[in-house]
Amino acid sequence: MEIRIDPKKVLYSLLGVLVLLLALNLIGLIPIYTGAREVPWKIFSFDDEQNIPVLFSTANLVLCGLLAWGIACGFRSVRKKALQWGVLAGVFFYLAIDEFIMIHERIAHLMRILLHQQALHDAGWVVPYAVLVIAFAALYLKFFLQLPKKTKMLLILGGALFVFGAIGMECIGCIWWKIENGKDVVYYLFATAEETLEMLGVLAVQYALFNFISECQPDLSLAVTPCITSDN
Repeated sequence: MEIRIDPKKVLYSLLGVLVLLLALNLIGLIPIYTGAREVPWKIFSFDDEQNIPVLFSTANLVLCGLLAWGIACGFRSVRKKALQWGVLAGVFFYLAIDEFIMIHERIAHLMRILLHQQALHDAGWVVPYAVLVIAFAALYLKFFLQLPKKTKMLLILGGALFVFGAIGMECIGCIWWKIENGKDVVYYLFATAEETLEMLGVLAVQYALFNFISECQPDLSLAVTPCITSDN
């Protein structure tokens, strides 16, 4: 059996799910517009943990990891490239775990304790993560420059969206939280923008990986071969 994958159809389908989740999140903010301080329905909230938007983000990061791992397996005869793609797959899997169990929030709490700075709120993880992003970019620059042009452009777009959402909007939201001494409608809109940018970034990276695979193998497919045993 052979399952053919159309990267554009996958992208459009996931974008459709994202738009639906965004709409449900905004509908859930209606009580905030009328003065409430907390979102009553958290299952679709972009500012909550372990709900449907988080599962969606986690699944997409896992898919990125699987695609990168598949590429690494394709380069198994070229040890250096296989290792580079394998490490990249590991990064995506870590981000998926972080997204689901919120490792960065635990790091933020630790940073507040170490720096004795309550003003950091939930953004204390930004500094160590920003350092890691810069170090990773420096280490992978040569690897990145060797990629096909379209893949590079998509990765730049995805990376920029994800980093601006995860780090930039997180900082802006925390500054607003400090000014207002709590959550209000503007804070929730910043949180919505943050998660939306992150999701769009991951989908762009995912499409970049699909594009890289399709350029190496134009008839992109997943082949499932039945196991045949012999009685002899």
